Amino acid sequence: MKKSLIFLILLIFFKINLAFSLKLHLFCNMENFHHIKASLEIEKIIFQDGAYQYLVNLKQKNITSQKNFGQVYLGFVEVPKENLEFTLYLKKVSLNGKEIEIDPKYKAFKFYLDLTKTKRKILLLFINWNVAYSFKNGKFVPALSYSFGEKPRVEELLLALDKENEGLWVIDSALNRVVYFIEVKGKPEYLISNWDRTEAYVLCSKDKTVKVINSRTLNIERVFSVSPLNKPEFMDVDKNGNGVIVSQSDRKIALFDFTKGNILNLQYVEFEPGYICYIPQVQSYFISSSENAIYVFDDRLNKIKRLDTPLTPVSIFTDGERVYISDVNGGISIYSLPSFSFEGRLNVCSLVLRGLLVRNKIYLTCDDGYIPYFYKGQRNINEFIEGKASFYALSYSSYKKWLYAGSDKKNLIAVIDVYNDKIKGYIHLGGPAYEMVALP
Repeated sequence: MKKSLIFLILLIFFKINLAFSLKLHLFCNMENFHHIKASLEIEKIIFQDGAYQYLVNLKQKNITSQKNFGQVYLGFVEVPKENLEFTLYLKKVSLNGKEIEIDPKYKAFKFYLDLTKTKRKILLLFINWNVAYSFKNGKFVPALSYSFGEKPRVEELLLALDKENEGLWVIDSALNRVVYFIEVKGKPEYLISNWDRTEAYVLCSKDKTVKVINSRTLNIERVFSVSPLNKPEFMDVDKNGNGVIVSQSDRKIALFDFTKGNILNLQYVEFEPGYICYIPQVQSYFISSSENAIYVFDDRLNKIKRLDTPLTPVSIFTDGERVYISDVNGGISIYSLPSFSFEGRLNVCSLVLRGLLVRNKIYLTCDDGYIPYFYKGQRNINEFIEGKASFYALSYSSYKKWLYAGSDKKNLIAVIDVYNDKIKGYIHLGGPAYEMVALP
């Protein structure tokens, strides 16, 4: 009796673990839709493994093209790696604002998946809706198919770091759609690229590593240990392949060779290091501190300057001639280069999180949902771009002159046309975008 009970407990435990061995993120891609105003409302999506059912946690039920580049993030579900049946239950459909009755035989649309050979823990499932083919003679005949996310062959990509899902969303910059997800173990904290963007570096705090991703293959090709750092949080690189990694909890900063994976210099500092920015014009690293100061180090990690700031600094950026230091009160302190002399303070918003120079303008992200910008050399905000989220990271793609502003609150990325400073649309993700890198 006792052995049977133990066996039953083990069986249940095994089944529970099996049931949550794979996380599926579901997207709907609208194809052949530009000349048609159509919408499709999903009631629910259910995956089934024999007698077991797994209901998708739907974040979005209505599929329509509303500044989303024809891609809608539906939601996620955790399922076993087995042969599964999944069913889309359709609720309503409309064409040009007029609702069309769905034939009962099309209200439940079934697919079959074989996940037995899947080695990944996170998988992207795309439901492809051919909009034009779905409407014939005034009737609705759903033209639906599915596909899995695969490594893209396109070269113009955007990588967005998602700490919650522990990986990188891969976005096609031509279509502004999610196409793939790179799993990164070890609690990824920060993302940057080298100067020619042939490699991306992911800093992981749990396993204390730097993972090197090849920009063309999207494979993690090298893993370097930074174990002397207790909790590595921020990093930046110079043009020579070296960089600095900081660990705030144990007050350490390390000069790191990102090519060979060696720590070239390790120092204990008297302050709690935070955000870091390499400025090539003076070949120096600027590191923020909680004590209302910025510390400047040269490329060999020798401390050369301390810049006192009126308030606690948040982030640091440059236009090549000046250093801008945002603070907790939404202001920006301005210092000239190379003299490091204080030039004044610019009041912006409640909290400036990041800044980026794009051509002759500096764009800022704020936690109030606005993206203010001003021209290089000016001392006042020129204009605000109004978004629908608290924005965090910034990245620029020269492919179509897109400026990307990621949100760490609403799981989306705003795509801004820098010719007219208008939000072209939104890319929706299955998690927040903390840092971003445009490739190549």
